Amino acid sequence: MMANDEMEPVIQAKRPSANAPVEGSVSLPIPAVDPKVDDVVAPPLSPPPVVLPRPVLDAASLSYRSTRKELISVFVACTHLNLPQLPQTFFQSIFKGKKPDTNLPEIRVEVDIKPVGDDAAKASTVFHHTTEALRVKNPSFSVGLTIPVPVSKANSDEYHLHFRVVQTDVGLEKTVATTEMMCGLLLESFKQGSPVVHLPLLASTSQEAILSLTLARVFPIKHNVLPTQNMLMHMYAF
Repeated sequence: MMANDEMEPVIQAKRPSANAPVEGSVSLPIPAVDPKVDDVVAPPLSPPPVVLPRPVLDAASLSYRSTRKELISVFVACTHLNLPQLPQTFFQSIFKGKKPDTNLPEIRVEVDIKPVGDDAAKASTVFHHTTEALRVKNPSFSVGLTIPVPVSKANSDEYHLHFRVVQTDVGLEKTVATTEMMCGLLLESFKQGSPVVHLPLLASTSQEAILSLTLARVFPIKHNVLPTQNMLMHMYAF
């Protein structure tokens, strides 16, 4: 109440309805929503992993894997190959006195184990190994070949060792000499303690080419600190 007995004005507050606009407020237009731009697109699901089938081994590979083998390490040397020298360029002829071996062919020796058959070229290879490449007249390779030879005589006679002398500095490589021997013969020489096995090479450049296999009797020794070790042996001659 006021002092002059005048009634105070009554202010009534009205609650605005949901549809009625609020005084003093500015209604902004609602922007149109483009579903192609503003919608969150889920990333595509990754395809399931593809399981590749294992290669099917032939009967010769399965039979070779199931046999008990003796690891025989050999060092390879070649003599009397008489391979033709490489053609020299102008710059090679100038520096011939400083590098006398630049015109010698570069070769390496590869060995395959294949089952005995009528056609050795089509027979499946069950083992493959190779030496390093050297550019010398009569190479004596430092990297040894560890060959797993079947222990049983019946099994060792079923497989042959095929040696190839490959020239690596011409085109896509070229085989210049070959020879072969039975796995049983190498195993018998190893058991009898033969130091070297000599094999004649079939080469078009020489009738006196010889492939020599020096047998190395090296066996793995269990490590005293590390009980687990890789049993793959790499042999080197110094």
